[in-house]
Amino acid sequence: NGRITVLARFRQDKKGVSVVTYALVLPLFIVLVFGILEIWKVMAVRQSLYLGVYQAARQLSSEGRKWRLGSAGQWEYDATQRAYGIIDRELKRNTLIPSNYTLRVQVFIETEARGSNLARLGWFFTVRAELGVPGLITLPMLNWGAITLTEQQVSYIEGVSGAWTPPQEGPPY
Repeated sequence: NGRITVLARFRQDKKGVSVVTYALVLPLFIVLVFGILEIWKVMAVRQSLYLGVYQAARQLSSEGRKWRLGSAGQWEYDATQRAYGIIDRELKRNTLIPSNYTLRVQVFIETEARGSNLARLGWFFTVRAELGVPGLITLPMLNWGAITLTEQQVSYIEGVSGAWTPPQEGPPY
């Protein structure tokens, strides 16, 4: 009989319920908050990569027709070196990216233009970048290793002979 009253009193006692609830919910809340911050960090890094690839494609599109290179391979090599510098400079502006990242950049011309005289023909080209970032996500007990982000932009160069001039722009409306 004494056991039943102690057990009944224990079930009616509500003193530690809120502490137990907080002990169960707090770790989930902390992981959620830090998870949101880590996702934000990845999105900021991805935005820097996108901006760098966009800037590289835009500069190659406007400046690439001025180069006096005869083959697609020569143009691609020179364009890749320039694009790497532009993208790398943009990534270094982002302080969230660790300094030990790896960047692979490739610029290639569409297949149809490869056998043609590049000075007389316009062509599409693609700037593609892969960014490997080790240790970008740092959630406790979750080891993501290196994250690889990929971005690419396609642009167009009209006549590389230097004789091409852009059309006059009209009024904005």
